[in-house]
Amino acid sequence: MILAHNLEAMNTNRQYGIVTKNKDKAAERLASGYKINRAADNAAGLQISEKMRSQVRGLQQAARNVQDGNSLTNVADGGIHEIHALLQRQRELLVQAANDVNTDADRANIEEELATLADELDRMYGETEFNTIKIFKGGEEYVDGPDVTANSNTTTVVQKLKDRTVTKLLWLPDTANPQDDVNIVTSSRTVPHATYSETEEVIDIDENQHETVKFSSDYTNTLVTTTRKDIISTTYEELTTDADYTSLRNPGVMVRNGGYINVQTKAGGLDLSCAMSQLAVKVDGTLIGNYDMYNNSSVQKTTTISADQKTATTKYNLGNGVSVSQKVVLQGVDTYDISYSVENTDGQAHNIEIRFAFDVMNTPSPNLTDTHRSGTSFTLENDDAKIGIQTTGTADCCLGDISTLYGTFDNNVQDGQKVMHTGLGCWWSTTAAANSGPTELGGVSYGPIQLKKKLYRQTDVVKSEIQVDTEVTTEHTEATIKPKYLDIQAGANSFQNIPVRLWDLSIEKMKCRVPEEISAFNASDCLEHIDRVIDKMSMIRSYYGAVTNRMEYAEKNDTNAAENTQAAESRIRDADMADEMVVFSKESILQQAATSMLAQANQSKQGILSLLNG
Repeated sequence: MILAHNLEAMNTNRQYGIVTKNKDKAAERLASGYKINRAADNAAGLQISEKMRSQVRGLQQAARNVQDGNSLTNVADGGIHEIHALLQRQRELLVQAANDVNTDADRANIEEELATLADELDRMYGETEFNTIKIFKGGEEYVDGPDVTANSNTTTVVQKLKDRTVTKLLWLPDTANPQDDVNIVTSSRTVPHATYSETEEVIDIDENQHETVKFSSDYTNTLVTTTRKDIISTTYEELTTDADYTSLRNPGVMVRNGGYINVQTKAGGLDLSCAMSQLAVKVDGTLIGNYDMYNNSSVQKTTTISADQKTATTKYNLGNGVSVSQKVVLQGVDTYDISYSVENTDGQAHNIEIRFAFDVMNTPSPNLTDTHRSGTSFTLENDDAKIGIQTTGTADCCLGDISTLYGTFDNNVQDGQKVMHTGLGCWWSTTAAANSGPTELGGVSYGPIQLKKKLYRQTDVVKSEIQVDTEVTTEHTEATIKPKYLDIQAGANSFQNIPVRLWDLSIEKMKCRVPEEISAFNASDCLEHIDRVIDKMSMIRSYYGAVTNRMEYAEKNDTNAAENTQAAESRIRDADMADEMVVFSKESILQQAATSMLAQANQSKQGILSLLNG
């Protein structure tokens, strides 16, 4: 028996250490859940696992990036949707303005709304943003150019129009002395017309998928200025007053006006109208009628006209056996004699009072004032003429405002009050015996007419010419540009991006012209500009829609790749808990067995002591 080296115990102890170490590793894997807890566990596997982990986290972040990119394109899509709606409203207004049934006031309202919409359009272009990025203010980097070729040309066409002569008669105050004159009248109107077109050709794409494009545009602006020049030579010729202007209408002609007097000149042209307007009758102090001769049809009347129509007699039946006759006779060409008589067919005598109110001038007479009991002779005048009026047999006369004379049978005119609408009231009274008549009352003499104006023939000889200046400006632009892009990092590695192009959509860049002053022509002209801008907006909106769809697919691909890469990395690094538990249990049993064997090995050496003590 060997005591110096306890080889059995040493071997058992070594095995015990191995088992304990294996058990500790199994416990570590069970506690952490990983098969690889340090590089020594699996150096190659750790390298592969870490690379996969970076891919997984990169893909997860890329998916979030794409979501942010989608938010940006959604903002752009929503902004262009509203711009589309605004442009469509502008187009609708231009179609309305192109219709020539609109008045200037209608077009002014359309202009106001168009200007307001243009301001909002400019604001949308400048202020639509995502995370402070101005979406519609994308800049462009010029690689080459721009090369601008401009040309301007003006042509002038002068057309002389046929001379025309305009003649008219006019009355001027007798103190006037019109002078011959030459007057030049010039009017001008400028109508703009513009066309614009642009093209882009892709000539290069870099590693970031950014395009370099060759840009070209053509802009033509046409200004048509139409100038009309009229040279008007005016001459005046004083004419001998034509008899038609001073002769009065025949009384018989008045029948068509209902039988009342309506004095006018035959040819017109002067303000000389006069009419018998109101008739009022009192019988024995009682007012039995106050008749508006213009409108009252209740008065029974009979009119008799002479063969030459120069005499007209109208008999008014006022009831109670009382009738009044009015006889109008044209004396010469410019004087009426108007007489009145009363007839009583009643069986008893009556005290009869009659009043006529004359509208003797149909315009205000600023030189006249109310005059009470002014006698039997009156001179009335306005700016056109003087007219004399003589009354006979009147009990009372009054010159005053016609509205006052209409309002009451008795006169209540205030002396000195300014006459606003000249009227003459005449009162006659008589005692008509029973079954008597006709009893003459008296009358009114109207005329003669004294003109205060001279008759002239004005002749305008108009020499006209129209000059049309057409200025055409053309501008051709060529340039090589790099549009502005936003790169959406859509993958875990470099250059795995989705480019999103930003356009400059300012009104100046788009050359979207809306007229400040609208006519049917330039409203139609602007429709093609609006249509071009609407088409470009549709193209840009379609682009953002396509990019949105692309990023949605990219997001799905990123999440799918992240999930599968995570599964592969899990198989390398994650511990199989069941396998590790089997190993742990096995190593625990072996550890216990090793402990027991180590004790047995140590116990086997106790036999040497019995030899030594024997």
